Amino acid sequence: MKEKTWRVTSAVIAWGMVLLILIIVFGAMYMFIGNPASWFVAKNSALNYIEENYPDESYEMFNYGFDFMGPYYYADFEHTQKPDNKFTIYMDYRGNVKFSTYDNIKDGWNTAYRLTDEYGELFAEIYMSEDFSFEVLSGESDLALIYDEIKIQGQTERTELIPNKEYDIKK
Repeated sequence: MKEKTWRVTSAVIAWGMVLLILIIVFGAMYMFIGNPASWFVAKNSALNYIEENYPDESYEMFNYGFDFMGPYYYADFEHTQKPDNKFTIYMDYRGNVKFSTYDNIKDGWNTAYRLTDEYGELFAEIYMSEDFSFEVLSGESDLALIYDEIKIQGQTERTELIPNKEYDIKK
């Protein structure tokens, strides 16, 4: 009888430990990747939000997930023909839209990011060429001098940038 009680007790303890480990593992997963059911709700909520607020535009969702720092679920959208029309919608676990970054399109941030990427690609070409020499002069790099020269020649303010306009960055 004593041996049977010991077996039952050890089995209950073992199953309790397994259950505790599963709770810890799934709790940690939930903290970092969110609730799978809420992912589905948030994704559908974001698609409905786009249909209701931008019916004449052609936006596509290219990414969605959970931001554990928020904690919000998010959906990234981009326009099929306009390169600067990208924004993110943030939702709670019930799919209620909390805020979006749509204003980044209107206030020039997305255009500034695009131009920065284009400048980066252009500079990478120059930097990787054999003719480019990079020297440090009294703690300042040539890059800082180049940037100052660009600002002196007349740099467009971010708020003056027109979304989706092609700018000649080689000027």
